[in-house]
Amino acid sequence: MDPLLYNVTISSQSPAIQYSPSRTQLNENTESGWNVTYAHGTTHIPFSPLGLSGDSYLQTTLSGTQLSLDWVGTAAYIYGNATSSAAYTLRIDGTEMELPGFPKGNLLGLVTGLPYGSHQLNLSLSGSDIFAFHYATLTIGIGYQECDITVSVLPNHI
Repeated sequence: MDPLLYNVTISSQSPAIQYSPSRTQLNENTESGWNVTYAHGTTHIPFSPLGLSGDSYLQTTLSGTQLSLDWVGTAAYIYGNATSSAAYTLRIDGTEMELPGFPKGNLLGLVTGLPYGSHQLNLSLSGSDIFAFHYATLTIGIGYQECDITVSVLPNHI
């Protein structure tokens, strides 16, 4: 019995995504690896340090950089910005995906119709043009059809 399918969005700063070179290294610029950028830059927050505003992207121009993500499900949609599909390669479970006509707007690539199970996504850069990763939307399974759910109220212990 297959689980119920559900889409979940994973941001570029999720710990579920592994970056190479590692983001733990201090990357001051896009030439040395992945650099976090916020859509609206910095903003002043009263009575607190300088804040960051807007959606975050991880950007790079370093050829050979990679990101990978493991998930259990049936599909993946990768969003960001790139100049051409020749600048990056998308692999699912070690198999290179054909990306004719990609990127399409902010959609860098997608894979659908995978058998339900554990999968690995790997995106690697081969060019030196700017590449920005924004988020991934994954189709995962939650629960099972015809599954009974019991709601219990626990007594309040103070």
